[in-house]
Amino acid sequence: MTILTTETPSVSHADQQQTGRIEAENPKVCNGFNTELLRHPAPAIIAPITRALWVRGPGWPEEVIVEEVARCLLYNSMEPTQQWHKVIAEWSSMSIEEKGWRVPCHVELPYVGEVLRFDIVGIERRELGAWDISIPSESLQEKNPDLACLLTIDLLPDFTAAMQGEAGYLFLPCLSGVLHNFQHRVSRETRLSLYGRQEQWASKCQYNAFGMQQPGASWFCIVTEGDKDAEVVARSCWEEEKSYSVHAGLVYRWEPGDDLLSGDRTARYYLLNPAEKGESGWPAFARLYRRFLRQERGVRTWQEKADSNPHVLPLAHGFLLKIMQGYKSASLDGKGDYQSTTTFREARHIIETMRQDGISSFITAQMVGWNQQGHDGLYPTRFPVNEAEGGEDAFRKLIQWGHREGVCISAHDNYSDSYQNSPEFNFDDVIVLRDGRHWRNIPWSGGFNWRLCPLKSIQQARRDLPRMRELGVEGNYYLDAIASFMTCHSHQHGANRTQLFEAFGQLLEFAREMFGTVSTEVACAAYFPYIDGVYLDGEEHFLDTFTPFRRQWVDETVPFAAIVLHNSVRYHRRDDAEVGAKGRRGALRTLAVGAMPFVEISARPAAGSHQMPHYENVTLFCREAHRLCCVEHVDLVTRDIEDIGVLQTDVFRTRYAGGIETFINSTDEVVRAMGLTLQPQSAIRVAQG
Repeated sequence: MTILTTETPSVSHADQQQTGRIEAENPKVCNGFNTELLRHPAPAIIAPITRALWVRGPGWPEEVIVEEVARCLLYNSMEPTQQWHKVIAEWSSMSIEEKGWRVPCHVELPYVGEVLRFDIVGIERRELGAWDISIPSESLQEKNPDLACLLTIDLLPDFTAAMQGEAGYLFLPCLSGVLHNFQHRVSRETRLSLYGRQEQWASKCQYNAFGMQQPGASWFCIVTEGDKDAEVVARSCWEEEKSYSVHAGLVYRWEPGDDLLSGDRTARYYLLNPAEKGESGWPAFARLYRRFLRQERGVRTWQEKADSNPHVLPLAHGFLLKIMQGYKSASLDGKGDYQSTTTFREARHIIETMRQDGISSFITAQMVGWNQQGHDGLYPTRFPVNEAEGGEDAFRKLIQWGHREGVCISAHDNYSDSYQNSPEFNFDDVIVLRDGRHWRNIPWSGGFNWRLCPLKSIQQARRDLPRMRELGVEGNYYLDAIASFMTCHSHQHGANRTQLFEAFGQLLEFAREMFGTVSTEVACAAYFPYIDGVYLDGEEHFLDTFTPFRRQWVDETVPFAAIVLHNSVRYHRRDDAEVGAKGRRGALRTLAVGAMPFVEISARPAAGSHQMPHYENVTLFCREAHRLCCVEHVDLVTRDIEDIGVLQTDVFRTRYAGGIETFINSTDEVVRAMGLTLQPQSAIRVAQG
């Protein structure tokens, strides 16, 4: 890309120091800004002063001067190319808003002049300890979009940028939560689409939030409006300054030929006290994000759900397993040999054995491969039920037995994938890419996977899910592969990202209404209001080989998502299949992050990519995880987690609301920490106060 900038008056270092000193001692703004806002003892302030924004957070030893409020990516049709331009803030025209301010801004193109105009508005949210920094849609004016059209506005780039070698980290909204320290030596920038795009799927950018922790400044940002079309932009050891920063990229067009995406854009900044223990850093970020999701996005606690839904608490408190029934060996044409691993009768035997081993809590068993030709075999064709594993009659009998025995026999299903071998396959249902091709994704058991447009997925769900309910499935349903995707450019069912997210939300909500609770694969925050169960990603995985993201950006994964989701959504670690083989140690690590026990198993081995352990391979984990999570500490399921800390390698401290703490030693050695003696592979629970 060509990078062009237009000049604007800069603030010298001496001016910055003088301005900050004047504002701190005698708040006054050259443009007649509301001085009461600066005089008021607000813990956090983002306000205009002479030619800059003045930022002060609680406990910050120094104020921060922000000169560059935004930069802009335009498509210049004269070149033609995409170009970055500096945004010129018209400080002399700044006006007062209720509880805040408004600064007009414009962008100029060389040889042409002004081509874009918009306002940046700051509104104090004192009740939240935050500031909303917005671009109102009504203020956005493209003067000649055929000449220069808007693509992206980067808001507050370089906000409190850190330098190489300093203490602290960037918090990135990927996996279960990612920290990137300030010790790297290669200049890099990454632009990650919030909630992911297909080409970035392995980075799993799943939350509309990011932040920074430094010794002298701590802040957390949530993109509260326009988050379906936004990016988190992270810079590491950036260019000559070797700076580290993270900010929001607000996308108005993903490509030059797109229509302008309407709607207000808002980034909410929480300025936190870095010196106050427990009040800053990623655990504090997680608590703020949890509050936002509950207050503004409709995420409910377990008890709030249970007040109107009898299926919720059994799922939350119980044991979850997936039983692999069968699949075809991999082939590009989807005609591989069928591999049977568990019949419906054998599934019952597995669960009966678990009961005999003392696993007495409610069990939810998600059957994988119940459908025609097994797991990922013939979608969108599901029926008749897989005859190789016993057929519909055997499936009904298993479900009915489960109702009598306190077992939910659920199903693993998929409304994203479709295969040409299916008699119901229709290219008219598939996502159409920008170049007019249908989206063919990687091959599974059914061959190449053609991705359904979510607008068509919901239609198929309304056709087939009632039949599953008629079979007797009740209590839970698992929907696979609802994650990142492309926009759809079909002439019949074209849809932008917001419309596709809404369609998937409708699918999840429909399944929940049909069966009681719904689980899915990827912990995408856009779907948190609709789901009750999910995997968490944190540990290294073979999928990391598809991207350099982990190697370049992940210095540490943290259980940010566990703090966010606990007491609202049941979660388990994606590596629990491996954890299960670790017996009691794996069970302790499950308890340490507030997760609930989960295994994937089968009755018999089979060749191919879905080789699951047998129950006998994970029996010790199942017993111990059930005892720890479903019996001894089951009351913690409905308490918020406030913090999860690592005292030393494989030794954890988890703090819950109400003053309860658990100390977990998953090592084989005696550990002394915080005045406690932790025996090998043990858990201690302490009630404070």
